[in-house]
Amino acid sequence: MNHLDQDRLAYFNMAEEGFNRAIDSMGGATVKRFRIAGKSVEMKFAGPALVRKLTAAIGHLEVEKAGEPELTIQIFDSVSTKTPLPLMLSSLVDLLQLRWFERLGIRKEINGFHSDLIRTIFHLGPDILSLYNTQTNSAVYWIKSVDDVPYYEEGYPLTPILNWWLEQNGFQLVHAASVGKEEGGVIICGKGGSGKSSTALSCINSRLKFLGDDYCALDTSNPYEPRIWSLYSTSKLKGPDDIARFPRFRDLISNLDRLGEEKALLFLNEHLPECLIESFPLKTIFVPQITGLPDTTVSDISSIAALRALAPSTMFQLPGDGPASFKKMSGVVKSVACHHLDLGTTIEGIPDAIADFLNDIE
Repeated sequence: MNHLDQDRLAYFNMAEEGFNRAIDSMGGATVKRFRIAGKSVEMKFAGPALVRKLTAAIGHLEVEKAGEPELTIQIFDSVSTKTPLPLMLSSLVDLLQLRWFERLGIRKEINGFHSDLIRTIFHLGPDILSLYNTQTNSAVYWIKSVDDVPYYEEGYPLTPILNWWLEQNGFQLVHAASVGKEEGGVIICGKGGSGKSSTALSCINSRLKFLGDDYCALDTSNPYEPRIWSLYSTSKLKGPDDIARFPRFRDLISNLDRLGEEKALLFLNEHLPECLIESFPLKTIFVPQITGLPDTTVSDISSIAALRALAPSTMFQLPGDGPASFKKMSGVVKSVACHHLDLGTTIEGIPDAIADFLNDIE
């Protein structure tokens, strides 16, 4: 190990020491276990303050026993635990807040600290520090106060850490929605406003199950037999028009009192667990487009067009190895059929069109 990696490892160990101090302050840890992408994940919280904030979206994946953890995430805040970060880490955070334009990479990686050994980003604004040790499969997540957790972090928590770990284990986190059934399903990808979330929501209480809205885990270990896994049970409505389009979900919105400032979040695990599915084989990739016509139809597109819809938003939003991620997604896109999902105005017809298409290709 070279001197720089020794320094980075010392930096990670210092973050773990901060977590251990917080545990001592709180008299122990709250432990939650999950089965994510078929693997065992353990989350240790110093005190209860962050538990609800960071687990509501993955509650459908919680298990009582998960075996030896393949990923351990150590989570704490300074306010509720009365435990500041160790001095040198606290000084680093102060520097990042002042000189972020010099110290942070394009995807929030901390320059000089981020490497193949230690992955680390700083999410400016809420000021979330995330670290992952690729050798020990352990991570640390810190935020100053539970009050600083933004609503979108509640909806899609711990994404950088999960992305690093999944990437290391043959998966690719993709920015896409996904619906289907045990025999197989689809991912729905495209730019914001193209209809991903509304398509996934339209499939609730239909012949199809909901796997994800914004992020899903794609098993790329065998690109010729890809499988998609659920990560978050969250769905979102993007404004008054969406709420009017899906009035049956209004009473399920968790942040109804803050809709002027935030997008509406629904934790489907808490209200409609029977509509969720953990995993299925990937049969096709849909790129939605709004037609203004009443009926929803399917038309062929090239794998290149599908890759253009899937890869840019995934790589822009998620910290990771860009070339490797692109190669993984490219391999999967080439192995399955790709189609336009021409969305009709009759919402009830959308899940039927997808379900009929899946039946036809079985």
